[in-house]
Amino acid sequence: MFPRTVVSALLLGIAAPVLALTGWGGDVNTGDGGPLVESVRAELAAIVKAPEGERGKLVEAFLAKTGVEKIEAVKRFRNPELKGMFRELLKSADWKMKHRALQVLEYYGDTAAIPDAWALLEDKETRLREKAAIFLIKTWDAGAAKAIAKPADALKALQDKEANEHVRACLAALQLRIAGKLVPDKVSTEYVRKLDDGLMLTPFLDGMDKAKSVAPDWVSKPNARQGGASATTLPPAARWVWPLCDWGNEVVNGSLQPFANLRQNGTVYHTGQDVGCCFDGAGYYAIADGIVKLVHTGSDMGTLLVVEHNAGDGPECAVYMHGGDTVFVKAGEKVACGQLIGTMGLSYSIENGGHFAHLHFGLYPGAFSLTHNYGYKQVSAGLADWHDPAKWLAERVEATKPLVDGLAGEEYGKAYVKGTELGAKIEAAVGEAQKRAEARRDAGYPADALARLKKWAAAFKGVPGAEKLAEAAKGWEADAAFKKAVAGEKEIAALEAQIAAKKPSAEDAAKAWEALRKKYEGTCVEGRIKAKSGK
Repeated sequence: MFPRTVVSALLLGIAAPVLALTGWGGDVNTGDGGPLVESVRAELAAIVKAPEGERGKLVEAFLAKTGVEKIEAVKRFRNPELKGMFRELLKSADWKMKHRALQVLEYYGDTAAIPDAWALLEDKETRLREKAAIFLIKTWDAGAAKAIAKPADALKALQDKEANEHVRACLAALQLRIAGKLVPDKVSTEYVRKLDDGLMLTPFLDGMDKAKSVAPDWVSKPNARQGGASATTLPPAARWVWPLCDWGNEVVNGSLQPFANLRQNGTVYHTGQDVGCCFDGAGYYAIADGIVKLVHTGSDMGTLLVVEHNAGDGPECAVYMHGGDTVFVKAGEKVACGQLIGTMGLSYSIENGGHFAHLHFGLYPGAFSLTHNYGYKQVSAGLADWHDPAKWLAERVEATKPLVDGLAGEEYGKAYVKGTELGAKIEAAVGEAQKRAEARRDAGYPADALARLKKWAAAFKGVPGAEKLAEAAKGWEADAAFKKAVAGEKEIAALEAQIAAKKPSAEDAAKAWEALRKKYEGTCVEGRIKAKSGK
């Protein structure tokens, strides 16, 4: 541990106004990377070359003067002599510094930092707890258990009190790792270049087309691993979640492309949604139960992972781009809703395809296709074969979130005790269940809405008001307009499959959707069809 004489103010946060970063990346944009790296090389080289006994003072001086302000450059160096600097940053009052330090120490495989990371599992910042768990998953070894008293028991206690479902998923993965049932899969090797001053650098890369200029000896080696049965062999997904922790709490300003954003003079669409609430090294998660269909590395998409789900009305594929060197699943493997499946890549690196740290998240209806996982497509081809994640997934996340907080599973009737706090929550949830089923029906998914209503009628049996759910289900089944809408829902799925297979022009597809809309005019599926027809 370094003396606190020089760096104490820094680590206690006293100098925060001077050292504060402005948004994600702080002092890095597409033009600053190279100069920023050059600005720290001389001091870092001096630290690396110094005798071990003198290195601590040089680190203190560097951190106190400018080190944290230039963390986006510092985090790219890989000399083992710099490990002490990042361990010191784990004491910072700024959780973002700790996050970056853990990310770098992962690349070092620094098991000595395991006790510090374990302590951060109880930090107040959600994204730091997530990162600490991921660090532990990646670096855990047999010797780590000796540094943590009864890790399995301690981890169980942390899981029981963790409020965030994504962090809970990381803790569950860590539990498997400790038990020897999970082995992280390193799907690519970080490119590191030795500079003439002895520093080891993974270079700042603004786009893969510039890779040879900063990594002259790097060779692209695309690798696609695919497999697995159709997700239609699984039951329809009963729960949907966001693919990132803190989704919507963006820390990137002005760089994120929404779904259908126009590029190249209005000639191509962006087929997914860019999400920048994540820091490099953050986790990404399965949005529902599904099957991993593709793990691909070696392109400008970084690590690309595709998971196929059973959406109830057919398959739905989730596309994750710009991941890092490690995934926690294999092609062909079944995954559970919310399961940790990979991590985001280092910003502006060969690892993540030369982009700032963000997730490009896409959704497309139909079965997995190896040629359909791109980020852009011609405007002339339309977007009928892609869904807007901000709308499609948001609807399902809202519709399937737990009806009663603090109750595992949906055994509402068994858990109900009149006059208790939990009992009052369960009583209130009966009405919420009917509202959700009606909202799902009105969104154009009558068959799924009916299935949910019947399921909840059984789950709430014995709770006051539960009989209304069963009565509503019977009423829907007897209603002629509802029956017609169910038939329309099947025709929607059939037309989606036909369009995906035959790939008609955007105009012809729109005409087909408009014809179907007229056929089901006045039913609850009309709005869903109308959105596809463009009318």
